[in-house]
Amino acid sequence: MRTYQPGLSAMRKAGGLCCLLAALPFSSSTLFAQQNRYRFELGAGGLYQSYHSLTELKSAFGGVARVGVWLPYQLSVELEGDFAGAKDRDSNIGVNTRTITGSLLYNIPIGNSTWAHLRAGAGSSKFGDPCTGGPAGPPATICGSTFALVGGGGARVGIAPTVLARADLALTRNRTASRSLINVGVSLGLSYMVGSRPSPGSDNDGVLENRGE
Repeated sequence: MRTYQPGLSAMRKAGGLCCLLAALPFSSSTLFAQQNRYRFELGAGGLYQSYHSLTELKSAFGGVARVGVWLPYQLSVELEGDFAGAKDRDSNIGVNTRTITGSLLYNIPIGNSTWAHLRAGAGSSKFGDPCTGGPAGPPATICGSTFALVGGGGARVGIAPTVLARADLALTRNRTASRSLINVGVSLGLSYMVGSRPSPGSDNDGVLENRGE
């Protein structure tokens, strides 16, 4: 498996795009998102995945799906799966990438209906088929499954009492036998808050009191 150092140019581009997407809806002035206590989160969206040039993979579009559980003290846990249909730069061979991770999120209320969040977790990534390709070797430059660590952040913005727009920037570190590599993903989608109900004791101060019973 070809490995590399993080691509600063790709990371800057992805970071700038995520900041732009996350900033667009910040002007919302409603209070409904802050006055609900969230229980479960079901989400899906589009993904733009960037790879360092030394992997010889082209950046690709894909999708992301997640299910989460909100906990007291502004914490939540979630299981996320994402996929992208990348291609090798030289051969144009398809290398589908898939990552499944479990993460802990710290959710920070901002303004009237917006949450920022920080994320850390672990899981597994798969690049194309297993690394078997006959006498010529694997069918593409990067292949196989690896352990994954993920970190990043993003924002959720209320657009309805139980619907939030969500933008994320994720750095995924995949560990091989001898080295590590980092991929950068930006996603934008929607989250549906299942089981949401009014937060007891809410005093309309713009802060969701998501601290349990």
